[in-house]
Amino acid sequence: MSGCLRRPNKPQRGPAACRPAWAGVPDPANRCRIDAKSRLHLNPVLGILRDEPDRNRLLARGCGQRGDFEFQVTVENLTVSHCSGLYAQCEPNAASPAEGVLPSAAFRDCVIDSLEFTAYEAAPAAQTIVVDRCVAVAKLVVRAARLRACNSTFTVGSGNNEYWVSLAPGSVVEACTIVNRYDAGTDEISPFYPRSQASDGGFHLDFVHCRFEPGAGASATTTGPAIKNNATYSGSQPYLVRFVCCGFSALYQQTINAYANGIYEFIGCHIAGHATTPGVGAINVGGYGSYFGKVTLRDCDFSAATATYKVYYNNSNALWALTWQGAHRYAEYSAAYAAANPDLYTHFAGIFVADAMPTGPGIKGMRVRVANPAPGAGEEYACTANGTSTATFRLVRQFGIKKDSTANRPSLTSADIGALHLDTTLDADGKPIWWNGTGWVDASGGAV
Repeated sequence: MSGCLRRPNKPQRGPAACRPAWAGVPDPANRCRIDAKSRLHLNPVLGILRDEPDRNRLLARGCGQRGDFEFQVTVENLTVSHCSGLYAQCEPNAASPAEGVLPSAAFRDCVIDSLEFTAYEAAPAAQTIVVDRCVAVAKLVVRAARLRACNSTFTVGSGNNEYWVSLAPGSVVEACTIVNRYDAGTDEISPFYPRSQASDGGFHLDFVHCRFEPGAGASATTTGPAIKNNATYSGSQPYLVRFVCCGFSALYQQTINAYANGIYEFIGCHIAGHATTPGVGAINVGGYGSYFGKVTLRDCDFSAATATYKVYYNNSNALWALTWQGAHRYAEYSAAYAAANPDLYTHFAGIFVADAMPTGPGIKGMRVRVANPAPGAGEEYACTANGTSTATFRLVRQFGIKKDSTANRPSLTSADIGALHLDTTLDADGKPIWWNGTGWVDASGGAV
């Protein structure tokens, strides 16, 4: 399975409930279909999907208390399409599959309230789960598998039975709408919960061209992030959750709380967050003890983030990191930190773009480039001292050297030390003079 590359398509609804059906034989409405090709591997538990050797077919029986289908055996090449109902589950009840067996389970064009997949804890890469053009109204949960989901809408949360755990490398969610459960009683959002602890076997997942939204009823005062992992992360297992060209609703208090909670990358994303509470930012990152979070931001748009601080740092150890890559608008930047020296853990491999010389917040190492500077004016500045409201910036690149009269010297500030001007009033060929932060001097150091 190479992944889902189709454009979003509205899921086709099946009958009111997905009726029991013989494998390969459609239900009377000719919509709900279950196919289980190849072998059926029974485990030492009561299988709800059972073999019918005399007919060489499989019977799916909706006999679980929670709803319609529970596939509690290893099935190779399982496909469920155009079905609807309250509940469906695929759980082989085994730590690993039989030797040489690489099962797959695909749900296509289904509308199911709760959809759960739990594969092989000892071999997450053994089973591939495909969710294509489906709606999971109440929840979608995936554990210990390789996931390929596309063109679907599903609900996520942070309850004990809603964790996504141990997704194998190559897991992708593409062109989907992810809805965070909303609790009207507490006015809180239940965040998406990708869990990785020492016993979980690592976690890998890419979200591509996805939209994150809170459930109906959320407002601009609702609390809670879109993504959070309460379990602490110590690096004992590989971990990476990547968001590529994803958008987050402005109704989230935070896009992510990654305080001691894993490794995340945001690439070309629209970041959101309305937090005004001290110590809360649209992006939270930090660490404590032996635990840490790491966040990379590349070419992201913070224009929808109205939070007092776009980024908040909880830096009580040296393990966490925030990395800026690509280009970001300096006007959309603001940050605060819980302890000193955030520059030790913040890495800049990109540029911030401003309309004029930066005079606001910054962290040492930040580079700010002025868009369309005047000839002879400053083009790029580096932050040399941290500041949450007014940092210190110094000129590192001038936009050409202006040759003009004394009256037309560039208008500069204390940040522009070292700027050069060729003064044609002092010499017809242009006498070189330099800005020392308060005035112009010539090569001898004399004021001119």
